[in-house]
Amino acid sequence: GTYKDNSNKTVDILSVKLKKNRYRDRSRTMQRNLIAKWLENVNKDGAIVAFYGDDPEDWRFSFVKMEYKITEDFKIEKGFTPAKRSSFLVGKNEPNHTCKERFLEMIITEKNPSLEEIENAFSVENVSDEFFKEYKNLFLDLKDKLDILLKDDENVKKEFEEKEISTVDFAKKLLGQIVFIYFLQKKGWLGVQRDSKTGKFKEWGTGPKNFLKKLHTGGYANYENFFKEILEPLFYEALSTQRDDDYYSLFDCNIPFLNGGLFEPIGGYNWKEINLKLDNEIFEKIFKVFDRYNFTIKEDEPLDKEVAIDPEMLGKVFENLLEVIDRKSKGAFYTPREIVHYMCQQSLIDYLETNTNIKREDIEKFINLSGFSTSEYQRKLIELEKINEQLSKANISSKGYVKLLNEQMETVKNINFPISIIQNLEKVDELLRCVKIADPAVGSGAFPVGIMNEIVKARSVLTPFMMVKNKDMDIEDRTFYKLKWETIQNCLYGVDIDSSAVDITKLRFWLSLVVDEESMDDIKALPNLDHKIMCGNSLLDEFEGIKLFDDSLLETVEEEEGEPEKLKKLKIEKENLKKVADELVLNQNWKELKPISEKLKELNEDIKKLENKYKKSKNQNGGAPQSQITLSDAINIKRKKSQQKLTKLKKLYKEYFNASGKHDKKYYREKIEKLEWELIEETLIESGNKNALEKLEQYKKSRSKPFFLWKLYFSDVFRRENSGFDIVIGNPPYVRQEKIKELKPALERNYKTYTGVADLFVYFYELGYNILRYEGVLAYITSNKWMRANYGEKLRKFFKENTSIKEIIDFGGEKVFETATVDTNIMIFKKGYEKDNLISCVDFTKIKKYNGFIDGIKSNRFKIPQSDLKENSFNLSPPEELNLKKKIEKIGIPLKDWDIKI
Repeated sequence: GTYKDNSNKTVDILSVKLKKNRYRDRSRTMQRNLIAKWLENVNKDGAIVAFYGDDPEDWRFSFVKMEYKITEDFKIEKGFTPAKRSSFLVGKNEPNHTCKERFLEMIITEKNPSLEEIENAFSVENVSDEFFKEYKNLFLDLKDKLDILLKDDENVKKEFEEKEISTVDFAKKLLGQIVFIYFLQKKGWLGVQRDSKTGKFKEWGTGPKNFLKKLHTGGYANYENFFKEILEPLFYEALSTQRDDDYYSLFDCNIPFLNGGLFEPIGGYNWKEINLKLDNEIFEKIFKVFDRYNFTIKEDEPLDKEVAIDPEMLGKVFENLLEVIDRKSKGAFYTPREIVHYMCQQSLIDYLETNTNIKREDIEKFINLSGFSTSEYQRKLIELEKINEQLSKANISSKGYVKLLNEQMETVKNINFPISIIQNLEKVDELLRCVKIADPAVGSGAFPVGIMNEIVKARSVLTPFMMVKNKDMDIEDRTFYKLKWETIQNCLYGVDIDSSAVDITKLRFWLSLVVDEESMDDIKALPNLDHKIMCGNSLLDEFEGIKLFDDSLLETVEEEEGEPEKLKKLKIEKENLKKVADELVLNQNWKELKPISEKLKELNEDIKKLENKYKKSKNQNGGAPQSQITLSDAINIKRKKSQQKLTKLKKLYKEYFNASGKHDKKYYREKIEKLEWELIEETLIESGNKNALEKLEQYKKSRSKPFFLWKLYFSDVFRRENSGFDIVIGNPPYVRQEKIKELKPALERNYKTYTGVADLFVYFYELGYNILRYEGVLAYITSNKWMRANYGEKLRKFFKENTSIKEIIDFGGEKVFETATVDTNIMIFKKGYEKDNLISCVDFTKIKKYNGFIDGIKSNRFKIPQSDLKENSFNLSPPEELNLKKKIEKIGIPLKDWDIKI
């Protein structure tokens, strides 16, 4: 059928039968492209489509709309940008609440709905806002019940106080655990039962998609108190305890061991002994709300959105929940996903440009391809995926490889894939594999998760090319799951002062890993992220004015066994020179032999000196009389031992990341905690601040500390040549200066940009600079007040003198955050000053005429010299305006005094 609204916009109503049921969920790009082609051919504005398979009980209900672009001369081009689609999953076995609610309202009204109203019915943002409101109420109800429980039960109150557990954190974690189960049960990984005929357990994926509901209705075990008898054993035994097999006797079914810490009791509270009796009605209400929504494990793509709760949308809900502590709380400021996407891509482009000789435009094409930013790339990526599938087949002949290579080169030609990237495959892949990235205020993890996805997509695009080049490469090592795991382990670091934010970020990482695996057989226990995403005040590395870590310990030293590294290098150099000298003697080349002989003599003397020093050091360590050891020697010996502890700590972090089983994890935690505090104590004792140790004792077991020691906790980043992070990215907190009075003395001691009236985000800029390596990239979205306010003058001067500003996007008064009135800007800079640096700027007022944030930015860039920025105010004007202002300044007559006749 065809529908026409009152403005003569036409929508086709279509049903499309798919060859296989599984195509409903897996072939989303194909479905969208099919309808886009249809709309182009019939010249319609949009389509409402039902996609179904052989079993039409469950189907995909989609809205596809053609996109428009307004050109520079204000003409409308249709079909220039790709079609976009939004969908509901509906049917007998799917939650239909949102879809029913949206369309019932349209059907019962007498007026004809417009195309915009139909599109709004498929709005993902509306679902997100609605779900957040419901989630917030569930959280507050749960917190209220916990508060009452603490008042009524002394044992519970004592346990929470001793373990420093707040009812806010407990409620947030419990709801997060339940949400994770909703995603997990969607995969059919929970409650897998025996086959009635064979008696053997069925495969993973066959578990009920409503596992929690079945537990709640007594389908697996009888109970009186649901939380105490069902949920706690599920969380703290079944999902978090390593067993010989996956069988869990309490529910008589298979349940996987997940590890990772999500299903460990918060604060280590004693769940078996403490009788935390939450009313069953609470969970009945939670399930009633959650069951109304569709939870999808597929994250949205820019061109294809599912009207459901996905992991990324959940991040928005969590981030808004961070600031909620009571009924009046409005929530935090969630960074819109298209801005996260843009900043992550730009920071990676700057990083690759800095560390390769590849042209920037080639890097941009490559990163844009991996980010699915245009329809052309999206369509052509399918061709790369086909090649990838062929490469995964065993025993391809050499002729087959040549054929595939030719096909691939044709694909490269079609999508304009940069040849320079192919020529530097290994280097680009290695740079992406090893990049070090930090977010100093992670919030819900939007930026770490966002940049992880960009890295994984980019490396995936490289995979087919690498496999053609290296026939021995195993495609199983390049799956999305493996690449995500590797990226989380090697590249990503985060800090937040809020322990709930840390939990939420870790939850999103675990969800992102689970999303990409089809079977539990292919997934290993989730990683422990305690030393990747950490809790503390990232702005301060001191306590009451006392520095807590000695930076000199970052110098790498040899282990206690073996010779110093410098001695080893000298001996290798001596051996190499000796070979050259022997060759010259054989050829009787006495002229060239003379300088070599002199160099060998110098090397011998240096080697003897170092050997004597090394022997002396070993003897002193071995118990030489104290009188023979000078004060300087004693300090060096002590420092050497501390440096070795730091090396050991780095190794323990890595081992703990992959550790599973409660005993192993406990062993590593205790070892790590002991070494961390020994290094802090040694620093304090050496500086003569023993009194501070007693005050610090209260924070020994605390999750959130009033300091964060970047160079201790992330020593692997700072114990390398040109130490520091390659990328610092994020959305620092917007806290006004009136609310940080207690921090001001410490901030003044530690930050050059300090002024008494500066808001908190100012110091995050300087912190980001400090933890970057030379030529590292920072990308922040913050309030734009620093650009013109008096308190930003020191910061503006700091940027001009110490950085090369790559890009500034000033949004002016444009509303970027849904719940905030703050005016914002995006700032990207490179550490280190470059003369004649040009800044890419954007006139955001022109962006409105473009269809989409990214296209608008790319179409409205202009460049200005960094030297033209004035410290009294950063004015971003196009070159023609700046030139006019310079002429006016040169003339020296104020504009108000001009006598202009027209």
